[in-house]
Amino acid sequence: MPAIAAAYSESRERDAITTVGEDVETCIIHVRRERDVQLFHRHVHVMIDGRSAGQVAHLATTSLPIPAGTHKVQIRCGEGSSAVVAVTIAPGQEITFSTRFRVLTWMHSWSLEQVTAPIPAAAPPLPTDLQILEVIEAQRTEEPMGDETRTIDNRTGAANVVRVVRASREWSHTITFGTDRSRRTNNEFGFGPQWASVKHTIETALRDTYSNSSDFRESHSEEITVNVPAGSCIQLVLHWKRILQRGTVRVQRGRRVVEVPFQTVVGVTFDQVQRQLA
Repeated sequence: MPAIAAAYSESRERDAITTVGEDVETCIIHVRRERDVQLFHRHVHVMIDGRSAGQVAHLATTSLPIPAGTHKVQIRCGEGSSAVVAVTIAPGQEITFSTRFRVLTWMHSWSLEQVTAPIPAAAPPLPTDLQILEVIEAQRTEEPMGDETRTIDNRTGAANVVRVVRASREWSHTITFGTDRSRRTNNEFGFGPQWASVKHTIETALRDTYSNSSDFRESHSEEITVNVPAGSCIQLVLHWKRILQRGTVRVQRGRRVVEVPFQTVVGVTFDQVQRQLA
């Protein structure tokens, strides 16, 4: 078996991923090896899409630049290996994995865990002549987000009952822009790679206007009183809806002004329907 393992290792080394060319959009995968007492003297291979991309020593970290996209990551050491982990990384992003040799009662194996989410690439600096003039509100609309059903059964009861039902739904603040108009804005102003920073600036202005936070979820709760006559069964149906605020943001660069359409979620509500079941 050692000879087979050595031949396998040599073939993998020949197939190893080479340095990524400058004309390829890249990302970086970091693999950190944790402490173990059994195989600390051995290097392990970091496999990317079935090929060896590099090695990592005990208590060390290796950083591997690879083409951006979806990849399968695995750890191999001799005849042992970890599970395969699939990950999608955008150009310029970085992600960190942790690996260790596990000794369990019934088996020995390598673990491979993602310990950080992809780190976004640094956004290009904003144009110095960019100015957010104003946020212009248009109409508010509602968008369905699902139904919720509650049933209160009093068919075997001899008296009327009153039930208080608590309706609750979590929601998060999201902002979207009109894709076609945003693309035209980018082209007209010549932002190029800076458009991501411009969008972030517009989002910040909108969040300040509506007191929104991109990483904050809110919960909308109400209490509903339901009267259920004796010998009856009431079904309560809640039709949940998002409340969308639409409008435009006026952006100026130099002497040119354009309006970027947007919509943002500013709350949730529901319509209720009570039905008497047979």
